[in-house]
Amino acid sequence: MFDGHSWQVRPTPLIQGESSTGAFSIAFSNDRRGIAVGGDYQKDTLRTNNCYFTKDGGATWDAPVTPPFGFRSCVEYIRPQLLIATGTSGTDISEDGGIHWHNISKEGYHVARKAKKGEKVYLAGSGGRIAALLSKQQ
Repeated sequence: MFDGHSWQVRPTPLIQGESSTGAFSIAFSNDRRGIAVGGDYQKDTLRTNNCYFTKDGGATWDAPVTPPFGFRSCVEYIRPQLLIATGTSGTDISEDGGIHWHNISKEGYHVARKAKKGEKVYLAGSGGRIAALLSKQQ
């Protein structure tokens, strides 16, 4: 049970300093492996310091070799090594736990969520847009 007394604040190296910058989404596949995305929504194609992953519960953060292709407002685990991230400038996937990202669409959304059962992912964006993606089984 979470009582709020055992929380620890840990900094991330994501871009910071302006009201439009910082971490916008975080996801964990277990207690130790997680990922944080964000960036600068006013410069939504900027790829600098927009994504970091952790293997030790947030004690340390590593940059991906190939980061997402701009500001990302949401990240979601589909499987332990398969992730999706989306933001105003597009949608990306990583098939290796967040180390390399590949752009799958210039179409941007604000949020993404994996269905409770199966691997379908739903995205929602401005103007009431909704998309559904189904990952290929490996």
